[in-house]
Amino acid sequence: MTVRIFSAIPALALFVAVPHLLPEFRLFQICLIAATALVVLGQIVVTGFAGQISLAQAAFVGLGGYGPPILATA
Repeated sequence: MTVRIFSAIPALALFVAVPHLLPEFRLFQICLIAATALVVLGQIVVTGFAGQISLAQAAFVGLGGYGPPILATA
């Protein structure tokens, strides 16, 4: 139990410090990578573990990607 706490403390400190240390473009890239990884992990859970093909998740990701720019220009 204490090993988990001691390993979580540096990870939390790094999580808090990274936005202040990196340039804005690198932080933007990390956010894009994290968002894409979240989508891919969700797709892996549906197709890999459950064995189902889900096109709805891809449609929702597409709506989430194209919806805000369209609404911002309207």
